[in-house]
Amino acid sequence: ISLMSEIYNMSDIKKKEREEKKKRRATISNMQPINPDEDPDMSRREKDFLQHFGKLNEKLIDHFSCACQGEQDLILRHGRMFITEHYICFSSHIMMSEYLKVMPFRKIIKLEKQNTAIIIPNAIEIKTKNETMFFTS
Repeated sequence: ISLMSEIYNMSDIKKKEREEKKKRRATISNMQPINPDEDPDMSRREKDFLQHFGKLNEKLIDHFSCACQGEQDLILRHGRMFITEHYICFSSHIMMSEYLKVMPFRKIIKLEKQNTAIIIPNAIEIKTKNETMFFTS
């Protein structure tokens, strides 16, 4: 009998843990203000996204390591692209310099697959009315 009660207790504990996780996820998806440092279930990239782009009140869908170059840039900035429902964001931190870019999907007029070194198809070009950005892996 005590073994069965232990199993039920373990089941209740796991059920409570799952409910708490669901509450945390609901908080993130509803974009209530949260402190990333206090959420052990949040990934490092989710924390990075909230730190740099938290004011957008967007849920992170995916992220990618890449390099970015604008039309006027002389160098590629290595960093991370973050994709949300309404934005493409880019964050780079090189030599004590921070570069943040936010591009709303509604302002993108062209998104095209591109090649690097003429033959390697590992890049995309994103054009808005005012600028063109080149992202490569």
